[in-house]
Formats: sequence, structure tokens, C-alpha cells
Amino acid sequence: MFRAFGTSLSFSVIGSVIGGGTLILVIAVLQPNMWGESAAILGIGQFLGSVASFGSHINRIRTYSQLASDDISSEARIDLVSRMSVGVAVAILALGALWVWPALGAVLIASAGVFVSLGVSNHFIAQKRYARAGWLLIFEKCLALSAIGIALAAGGLSAVALPLAIGGAGLGVGLLTIALLRPDRHSIFKGLRFDRIADTWRGSFFLGIASIAPSALLLDVTIVWAVSNSHEAGLFAVATKLTAPLSVAATAVVAVLLPYLASSTSRTLPRTGRKGVIALIAFLVGLTVVFVTANIWVPLVFGNQYLGAVWPVRFYVLNVSLILVTRALLTVLQAWNDERMGAFLVLGQVCLALVGLAIGGMLGNAIGASVAVLATNAILAVLLWRRVGKVSRQPKAEDCA
Repeated sequence: MFRAFGTSLSFSVIGSVIGGGTLILVIAVLQPNMWGESAAILGIGQFLGSVASFGSHINRIRTYSQLASDDISSEARIDLVSRMSVGVAVAILALGALWVWPALGAVLIASAGVFVSLGVSNHFIAQKRYARAGWLLIFEKCLALSAIGIALAAGGLSAVALPLAIGGAGLGVGLLTIALLRPDRHSIFKGLRFDRIADTWRGSFFLGIASIAPSALLLDVTIVWAVSNSHEAGLFAVATKLTAPLSVAATAVVAVLLPYLASSTSRTLPRTGRKGVIALIAFLVGLTVVFVTANIWVPLVFGNQYLGAVWPVRFYVLNVSLILVTRALLTVLQAWNDERMGAFLVLGQVCLALVGLAIGGMLGNAIGASVAVLATNAILAVLLWRRVGKVSRQPKAEDCA
């Protein structure tokens, strides 16, 4: 399992470096107030894309993991055609909206791209083909970076450039995946049927809550903007968006744990092993270096106008380590069919965090908002750990309802 984790993590790191490079380029070009607007538009789009998926991507991985390899490919063709049809329909609406209200068009494009992107590699992850899933991730990140580069060469960036680039990249990787799967006429017609499209959301209610709840935090920049101002939102967005790629370890853990535990006949946590401990220590050391040197590299990379983002960045670096814990524990509960309680715990944390963002943003601007998110994630980690311990003592057959 460590080899699978290493493969997934390696590709996630490469993808995050490319994605981080895109963000650095955009932040360095835009002033804090315009960057705050761009991050708010992107956050709304990403949230809507997650709402549209409603946990179906997690449900698909869990379901695929229990099928034969040939059956996985057959189901994946139909599912991806259904998902892509929804994404293309939203994208067409977005193109019309761009002429009337660019911000709305950018939100719709971003949501369509996120919705499609969440479903492209599910079958590869279920088949434990992490390298193929990783290449799709890298392709998507390269598409977004290329789009930003073209926009810069064409005359500069606007607030809608990043949401459009990320949304377009998600749709692009969806088209590539369909080409790789080579759907036949039967799978295309079946995938385009309304009942099959509707089936995308069936069987994932509590998975959907667990997926949407954390995604509500993508509205964090919008909340800070509403209770403070666009400048503070821009400083806060540096912390939230720039540290997001550091969560690659959590993504890799989920990709490996979910199919492994879902196909297991017992409720036993896998042993980390010596190599796993070394990898975890190296990751935490890296986070420590980023934390300590933030007062040097933040103004150096983005300019003195972003000096106020140093402490929000530091708090969000600490938050990354908590996200690693909470994502792993939540994945364990989902694999053990205890997603209901996991969903309720995550939902409670998110509601508390959203209130904390508003209060912290009003009282302490970007710094206060970042402290609020960190505190609520710490509470969630403790509650999830206690729940995993309780469920692990129950036999596999007694799936918690």
C-alpha cells in the first residue's frame, strides 16, 4: 500500500507544483483587491461544482472497488458520458452569460469544470491505477497554466481569468478521458438518458453532505470580502489558495485508503510502516519550513503589498496538517459505511467555521478569519478520531446506518 501511496503522492505533488505556479503567477500580477475578487469568483464556482457532484465521485470509487475490472470500465464509460453532458450544458449557458455578466459566466464555467474533473479518474483510482489518474491531474493543471500564460501574452489578466482557466481545464481533461475510454454507441446513448444522468446523484446522500460541507469553505474569501473589504479578502485568499496545494498528502491518502478499506472484509486500520512514518515526518518538516520562512518568501514572491498575508499563510499551513488527519479519518468512516455520522460531524464543523469566518473577519480581518478555520478543524479532528475508534470495534457486517 505504501507504494500506491507514493505513486499517488508523487503525481499529486507534481500537479500541485504546477497549480501553485499558476496561482503564484496570478497573485503576483494582480493587486490584492483584484485578486480578492478573482478568488471569490473561483471559490463560488468551485463550491457549485462540488454541490453538483454531491459526493457522487466518492460513491463511484467505493462502488467500482467492488466490481470486476471489465465491469468498472463499462460503467465508467456510461458515467463519464452522463457527467460530461451535464458539464457541457452548463458551459454553454456560461458562454452566453459571459457577454452579459462576466463574473456569472466565470462562476458557471468554473463549476462545470470542477464537476467534470471530480469524475474523470474515479475508475482508475478504483482499479488502483494511480499513475494514470496522476497523469490526468497533471494534464489538467498544465491546461490551466497554459491558459493563464496565453491570457498574459494577449494583454494581461482580469478577475475572471483564473476561474475561466480552471473551469476550462476541467472540461478539457473530461474530453481527454472520454477519448481514452472510447465509449461505443451503446454507452453514449445510455449515458445521455435522463434516468442515467439522474442516477449520478443516487446513493450518495450522506457522502454528498460530507463532500459539500467542506466545500462550503470555498466561500471563505467571499465571506471575508463581505464582512471586511476586498483588500483583506485578497490577503486572506493568498493563504487559502496558496496553501491548498499543500493538501496533496491528504488527497493521496484518500485515493489509496478508500478502495483499500472498501474492499476489505474487516474494520482494521492499515499499519503505517517505517516508510510511511518517514514520509509523514518529511511532509511535516516541509510544512515547518514553509511556516517559519513565510515572512521572507511571501513579500519576496508577491511584493510588499501582500506583507499582511504572512500570518494568515502561517495559520493555514498549520491547518494543512489538520486537514491531513481529518480527511484520512473521514475516508475511513466512508469506507466502513459510516458516512452518516462522518457527514454530520463535518457539517457541524463547517457551520461553526462559517460563523467563525464572519466573526473573525469582522474582528480581526484576514488573521481572525484564518484562526477561526484552524480552531474548528482541530475540534473536528478530535471528534472524528473518537468515532473511528468506536466504529472499529464493530464487526464489518453491522454497517452503521
